[in-house]
Amino acid sequence: MLEQGIDTTTAEGRALLGMLSVLAELRRELTVANTRDGLAAARAGAMPAELPHIASKAALHELTASLAVHLAPRGITVNCVNPEPNDTGYADEHGRATVIAKNPGGRWSTPTDTARLVSWLLSDEADWITGQTIASDGGWSAGSY
Repeated sequence: MLEQGIDTTTAEGRALLGMLSVLAELRRELTVANTRDGLAAARAGAMPAELPHIASKAALHELTASLAVHLAPRGITVNCVNPEPNDTGYADEHGRATVIAKNPGGRWSTPTDTARLVSWLLSDEADWITGQTIASDGGWSAGSY
């Protein structure tokens, strides 16, 4: 039962229950895209100027695991994708070149890389994968930098 353990007297609880109700209608899977996992953030060092950013990424990571456990009995898988490093226009030429040189994959992640992983996660082939934050990063998170 979705309501079990959710405090519906708060706005947050009602919002979570609403979200879970929508997910229950899907009856299959949910994939959340995440742009920075805790491992990569830890290697980057402290990020005091990016507190909202790192807090939201940590929340997605933890929400993924909790939702996966909560929704598994309904046959719904929940996973998080970390497509890092992915140049969304923030990097200058020096930054782009540095990432290319340090990434074992020899390039930046692309939206197509992410789309292929998400497509697979949504397929029947991945029906046993749940609660995971999966790096799609050409080896970046393996710590070569």
